[in-house]
Amino acid sequence: MKLRNAISDITPYIPGTTRGNAVKLSSNENPFGASPRVAEALAGLSTSLHVYPDPGAGKLRDLLASRHDISPAQCIVGNGSDEIMQIIAGTFLNPGETTLSSAHTFSQYKSVTQIFDGVYHEVPMVDGRFNAPALAEAARSLSPRIVWLCNPNNPTGTIMTHAEVRTVIQACPAETLVVLDEAYADYADDPDFPDSRALIDEYPNLVVLRTFSKLFGLAALRIGYGFGNEDLIRQLYTIKQPFNVNAAAQTAACTALGDLDHARSSIEHNRIGRDRMYTIFETLGLSYYRSQGNFVAVKVPAAAADIAARMMDKGVAVRPLGSFGLPQWIRITVGTDHHIDLVEHALTAALKLETHTVHR
Repeated sequence: MKLRNAISDITPYIPGTTRGNAVKLSSNENPFGASPRVAEALAGLSTSLHVYPDPGAGKLRDLLASRHDISPAQCIVGNGSDEIMQIIAGTFLNPGETTLSSAHTFSQYKSVTQIFDGVYHEVPMVDGRFNAPALAEAARSLSPRIVWLCNPNNPTGTIMTHAEVRTVIQACPAETLVVLDEAYADYADDPDFPDSRALIDEYPNLVVLRTFSKLFGLAALRIGYGFGNEDLIRQLYTIKQPFNVNAAAQTAACTALGDLDHARSSIEHNRIGRDRMYTIFETLGLSYYRSQGNFVAVKVPAAAADIAARMMDKGVAVRPLGSFGLPQWIRITVGTDHHIDLVEHALTAALKLETHTVHR
């Protein structure tokens, strides 16, 4: 069957994989899982599975409004933040129009652009970070319909500062929508990390995306959300499917927001584990990017796919970053203390095998 012309060149998304009993550190999942309260809440759904979910996720939007000090009308909930990206492009992107982002970032921005027959443009990174001046210049010259900013960036874990995000937004025409994808924002502790809540008051053409897949440990249920100017969010509801977020996901998200102690514990474990991984990489003589997410990208002295395969043989699944345009980098999720022990063992063994292969 012939594909639509617009999608014939799309490269399917390559998810993080695992094998057998290998520890999966390839998809940036929370190794501590969801709050224990979530399972208890989900058990109570068994008698209402015949009832459609709330089409507007009203209870969850009320909780999110309280969390971010916004009105519920400023929030939209989706079947993962990926769905909201598609809703955004489907609402605002006309065929042939341009979207703008950076090299070495989340691949869905390009895919969503292509799905709606747009033209994707990217600017080079500098030292693993988004190049704000170059993005601003491209925004002025291209007048893109959408600008995608992943912050913290996946897969490098680096951030744009508040001032840098403002620089890019201010360079955009009023009709350019800026999407600030903050999937990993809960892990960020850099004092210069943007205050997105303040930015949406300043810029009516900004929408911020968040997810419950990472910190809140609900990746299996697929639920994310966006917030921004009320008029902008209302426009997104034009094409949102009426029952796009299932009842289990809504219940789990509401429950997770009620157990912030679990979330704070996950953040603290991540901070400690991230620092420990830096020490391991430094001991092994490897370059890496200091991360504001729940993962670290590290450069290896061979093809990333080869190193990842050797680590898989040692029971640890990591993400080779060739599909992100970084063929000698791997991304490793920050796991439990035991997981990090396994990372140290598997990576050390993989590098020794590489040295043996080179000098054989």
